[in-house]
Amino acid sequence: MYKLRQANFNHPILSEIQALNLPQPDQVVVNHGSAMVLHGLRDEHVSGDIDLATNLENVKYLREKLGWIAVRSKVSPGNEMIATRDSAEDYRFDVHRWMFSPMRQKKTSKGRIGLDELIKRSVQDVETGIWVASLDLILETK
Repeated sequence: MYKLRQANFNHPILSEIQALNLPQPDQVVVNHGSAMVLHGLRDEHVSGDIDLATNLENVKYLREKLGWIAVRSKVSPGNEMIATRDSAEDYRFDVHRWMFSPMRQKKTSKGRIGLDELIKRSVQDVETGIWVASLDLILETK
C-alpha cells in the first residue's frame, strides 16, 4: 500500500488547472513534461502542453460544459487513446482517462495505467488537491 505523499508545488500550471473549476480536482494527475516542471527538473516550454489524467466526470465536464473536443491520439503502433483538448490545434491541455507506459507495453503487452494507480504513484499538492506524477511514474510513461 502506498502512503499519501503531499507537497506544495506553488506553480502557475496548477493555477491553470484549478481555473478549469473541475468538479473533482482530487481526481486529476499531472504527468509528463508538466510534472517535470512542477518537480523543478526543467523549465516550462513556451508552447508546452499540460498533460492530465482524470476521471469520466471531469472529462464530461470539459466536453459538455467547456466545449472541449475529443481527439484520437496514437500512443504506439496499433494503440490509440481518446484525448480531450481545449482546441484542435495549439491546445494547452491534453487530457486522458489513463496514461500509456511504453515500458509496461513492452514487458506485458498491456501499456495502460489507470487513474487509481496513477494517483497511488503521485504526490498530492496540498493547496489544490491535484496530483503530480512521481519521478518514477514520469519515467515509465515518457
